Amino acid sequence: MALIPHIRKISKNTNGRDFVIGDIHGSFELLMEKLAFIKFDFEKDRLFSVGDLVNKGKESIAIFNLIDEPWFYPVLGNHEIIVIDFWRYGNYPKHLNKYGGQWFLNLSDSQKEAVVVKLETLPTAIELEVNNKRIGIIHAEVPNDNWKTFEARLKNTKGMDNFHAVNEAVWTRTKHDYKNKSKIRNIDYVYVGHTIVSEPLVLGNVFYIDTGAFCYEELTVINLTDIHS
Repeated sequence: MALIPHIRKISKNTNGRDFVIGDIHGSFELLMEKLAFIKFDFEKDRLFSVGDLVNKGKESIAIFNLIDEPWFYPVLGNHEIIVIDFWRYGNYPKHLNKYGGQWFLNLSDSQKEAVVVKLETLPTAIELEVNNKRIGIIHAEVPNDNWKTFEARLKNTKGMDNFHAVNEAVWTRTKHDYKNKSKIRNIDYVYVGHTIVSEPLVLGNVFYIDTGAFCYEELTVINLTDIHS
């Protein structure tokens, strides 16, 4: 993986509300239903995504096309990595076929390149301000339970530290698997996806919100503006 993703820092929303959503996995129609239900204002509100925009679901291209929308703020998920590494290095061919990557395989080579170039712009993490709280958005897990150390590792482009930090951030499940309730240091709250839960789960200051959009048609949307008021 040649890209060097980063943490994108975003200032508070002074006009509307901020929401975060679980793994979408190509479920465009379900996403639009959720946004209609919460009366999402596309001019004022913002939607943050914990990654895994594509694969598995039937509408990956429609979700991919949201990346350029000014109200949509996604981070890099492991399924974005699967697509990138398949195209760049021939990695994960079985994963791409097994987990609904046919949408990508059906594209022309020039279209594949354009998709990958766009996916490579996604940050590994987002940090935003909501009601004077610092909120972290990441796909899977904050390495070493320390946001400040994680940020430093992402910025360290010498050696393999950046590479390992990104991989831990998008692939690991240690905290969830051991039900570790310790808090992530140097951040107020963190929202993650990656691991399907039957309902949103809180461990320490980490919120797990992937409720299985592609298999259970359950897409969790959290109103950050209200919950952290």
